[in-house]
Amino acid sequence: MLLAILWVACSDGDGGPAEAYEGDAAGECDNGADDDRDGFFDCADNGCMGSSVCAGAEADADTDADSDSDTDSDSDTDSDTDTDTDSDSDTDTDPLADVGTIDLTYDVSFDIVDPTTESTLCAAYGICDCAMTFEAHGDKPYDTGATYTTLGGTWERTASDCGEVFEGAIWVDEIDPTAWVSLVFTDATCSELDAWVAHGDPADWAPIDDSPGENEQFYVRSMNIAWKSGATGFEYHDESSDFSAGFELAVRNDVDATITK
Repeated sequence: MLLAILWVACSDGDGGPAEAYEGDAAGECDNGADDDRDGFFDCADNGCMGSSVCAGAEADADTDADSDSDTDSDSDTDSDTDTDTDSDSDTDTDPLADVGTIDLTYDVSFDIVDPTTESTLCAAYGICDCAMTFEAHGDKPYDTGATYTTLGGTWERTASDCGEVFEGAIWVDEIDPTAWVSLVFTDATCSELDAWVAHGDPADWAPIDDSPGENEQFYVRSMNIAWKSGATGFEYHDESSDFSAGFELAVRNDVDATITK
């Protein structure tokens, strides 16, 4: 009877002996021994997979190596080189820049056209055919504007066979010959000479239309002489008729000017 009980105790229930495995006894999953001799031991053996000892050995190796390197290399170089060079060279050319002096001779003659009238006027009033000579001298510089050049010097009558009537028609200072002589051009290009003016006031270079003699001025204008820088002189000759005195009078104007540099 004892033999039968021992046999049943050693049986696995299906008639064969019981098979040993790692972890079927306490301490086998962490004793460092291959208890079932299958080449694996402790937690490396399948028999210890459910052991509490091996439950903490589950390695959670979740390594998040997220290297987010955001490098913004925005190189905005504004190289704006604005070079504005305004080279405004405005040269006001003096038309007489190279002039040193001017010597001018003005000859005027009066001729009463009707000989009978001339004879009567000459005998009764001293109004006769006659001529006068005036001379002007100017030294530069004095003043230069956009349309004129003024020289300081003298203006005087040097010869005359006329009486007071004709002599009074042309202004001149009989006592003091000091005066100014101006050359006046038609516009700022100074390409055409319009007039020469003798004047007692240095500022009165422009021809005065109303009573020039009373304002110490005499001029010859509407000359229309082509002008070039560097000119050494000019000539002007004109003859006109005048009826303002109640008779026909022929007047001849002769201008000769020499310019010295």
